[in-house]
Amino acid sequence: KMIHDRGQVIGNHAWDHVNLKELSREEIDRQIEDVQNIVEELTGKRPQFFRPPHGASNQLVLEKVKEEQMLFMTWSTGSEDWVKKYFNPESVIQNVLSRLHPGSNILMHELPWTVEALDTLLTKIKEAGYAFVDPNAIEIE
Repeated sequence: KMIHDRGQVIGNHAWDHVNLKELSREEIDRQIEDVQNIVEELTGKRPQFFRPPHGASNQLVLEKVKEEQMLFMTWSTGSEDWVKKYFNPESVIQNVLSRLHPGSNILMHELPWTVEALDTLLTKIKEAGYAFVDPNAIEIE
């Protein structure tokens, strides 16, 4: 509710952080619907974006996401901020900048070293000529 009240976008990442490819259709439905329902109950709005845990998906997941009228999203590059040897802001910055390309969708997590890297990283991305897309500007078909 706090995230919504701050005007930020809430996406669906499934109820549990599981590999959805290993689940039945009924379990996939529950994983996705439970998040849709509780977010709507708390905010009045169902999420419009879906990113599967671990990036793992299959046709059943894609069908459910489409049924829920969400945009299926994954990343095209990552900071690897969850890998122990990169548990520092400098590595996060270097990993992202070295992999950046037009249309990049960068995977990052709410980790202390990632948060610490953000100001510098976002400035460097902008200086490199890239811009950022507000998720609210994306049209969902």
